[in-house]
Amino acid sequence: MSGHTFRTASAADGDQLSNEARIAMLRSRIDDLDVAVADLLSERAQLSGAVQQTRLADRAARLDTGREHRVRRRYTSVLGPRGADIAEAVLTLCRGSLGRDRKEG
Repeated sequence: MSGHTFRTASAADGDQLSNEARIAMLRSRIDDLDVAVADLLSERAQLSGAVQQTRLADRAARLDTGREHRVRRRYTSVLGPRGADIAEAVLTLCRGSLGRDRKEG
């Protein structure tokens, strides 16, 4: 004997491999969802910009604070208290600035 020990595969190793495969599968699906969410946010920002431009053309305020409040409530009702933070981030992203592109860089 050379003093080396060799590990043999055990049930725990099989569980670990299946757990790793499951994690990889779940993360892949999360990545797909992240792409879809980013695409939806981009579309939402474009639509929001069109609404803002139309409101300004009618000499109305660029923002509708009542609507923004309803958006915050909708996110909170679906996602709980942290939904308000997400709604605020979405509104800020989509609110943009009329003189600036939404994409920087």
